[in-house]
Amino acid sequence: MNEEMIRLYNSVVGPDDTCIWVGDCFWKAGKSSKEIMSKLNGKKILVLGNHDKGAEGMMNMGFDWACYEMKLHIAGEVVQIKHYPFRPPWWKRVWNKLRGVKVKYLDRRPVNRGQWLIHGHTHSSEKFNGKAIHVGVDAWKYKPVSINVIAKYIRSYVNE
Repeated sequence: MNEEMIRLYNSVVGPDDTCIWVGDCFWKAGKSSKEIMSKLNGKKILVLGNHDKGAEGMMNMGFDWACYEMKLHIAGEVVQIKHYPFRPPWWKRVWNKLRGVKVKYLDRRPVNRGQWLIHGHTHSSEKFNGKAIHVGVDAWKYKPVSINVIAKYIRSYVNE
């Protein structure tokens, strides 16, 4: 499985490319994780997820940089990049009722104020939900998605 994932990654990411990961890279990071990272092409930037071991730990594993969120300009739009998807529309309605009840990572999710968001976390096959773009490999046949594909979607959405 690991060798196939490495092959698929390297089929999209070249040695001179930069790839932004949106977290949850390794279920149990260990020695094999560092070995896998050494076989992957390009510069690797990590937007940390809930299963990642902090910026320093992940950079020691082979990431060139790690952070909790980023913003990029893509297709003329400002795009937020965060591991977590938007908070669900119902979150305000039930938040006060849930005080003291653990709702996983709801507080880490960005509020949808009409901005663009690239995220992971859901492990679903859904790629697009309005201005939210899920780039987890589980939605993209286990390959990283190209910025050109994201830009094409943004341009088509803006021009609707």
